[in-house]
Amino acid sequence: MNLKKGIGSEYVELLEKSGVDTVKELQNRNPENLCFKMKFVNSSGHALVRSLPGFKSD
Repeated sequence: MNLKKGIGSEYVELLEKSGVDTVKELQNRNPENLCFKMKFVNSSGHALVRSLPGFKSD
């Protein structure tokens, strides 16, 4: 399944640059690791999004 359905193009680009290309791949990712990777990607060069999703541990 394609990521482009249901989320903004900026977040699609951020996910793709973070190594996530499909919904199945997103489902299998460790949320904490993905959160850190997305923060790193967004801070490298120019910011793709203004607000990053957060990670809340139990």
